Amino acid sequence: MLHTVASALRQHEDLDFVRERWQRLRAEGTGADRQRAAYRQRSSTHGVVDYIVSATCPH
Repeated sequence: MLHTVASALRQHEDLDFVRERWQRLRAEGTGADRQRAAYRQRSSTHGVVDYIVSATCPH
């Protein structure tokens, strides 16, 4: 799929950005994948909420 749109992405100087995000997606999974993994690790929905908060508001 990326090959199909690569020339347009390159034209708009977005190809590197999209490739980086694609690699991250493949390595880390989608947000839903990460939330399911958090649930498996913590065995509670509260644990998933804690994960989401820490992932989106790192302090």
